[in-house]
Amino acid sequence: MGYKAFTSLAATGLLAVALLTGTADASPNLAVNGGFEAADFSGWTLTGDTGDADVADNPALAFSGSYYAAFGPTSGPVTITSAPITTVVGDEYDLSQAIDSSGLSIGTVAVGVNGSPIDTLSTGPGDTTFTVSGSVLTATSTSTVVSYTINDPDGTVNLDGISFTAVPEPATIALFGLGLAGLAFAGRRRRSRKS
Repeated sequence: MGYKAFTSLAATGLLAVALLTGTADASPNLAVNGGFEAADFSGWTLTGDTGDADVADNPALAFSGSYYAAFGPTSGPVTITSAPITTVVGDEYDLSQAIDSSGLSIGTVAVGVNGSPIDTLSTGPGDTTFTVSGSVLTATSTSTVVSYTINDPDGTVNLDGISFTAVPEPATIALFGLGLAGLAFAGRRRRSRKS
């Protein structure tokens, strides 16, 4: 095999590795119905003051897609809990969500994982644009449950875009970078030969 054939084969191999690695990095959302695009609360359990909990259909107001969950005003807290999510003990996961409010006072959203609070988010008053926040978590069991406890007595808190995804391992990211560097090197050598 000549040098030219070898470099073409190496470049093709690096491209394949880069493409496969890039595909692996696009982690799927493990939260069922995290954008409420099923037009209901499927994949979630509601407890507490659920009287004014609804899934609204308004693409102009949704953070993403057409639907979002709307809660309130509440006379007491309402909690929305995910179906159990399969996780790997010791692996890291990214949990993110988008919230906004139409309340006249400050509302709160307490974020919990497996029954333990991890963050408390504030909304309003009159905060009508979604704010995205998130956390990186390390799984401590093979099943993880995410919950949001919403409390806003004077307005509505909206929740959308809930995402629970695996964080790529550093080795995967390094392999992807190596593939891209190989492609750049092969392209540069090819251009310098033509000159």
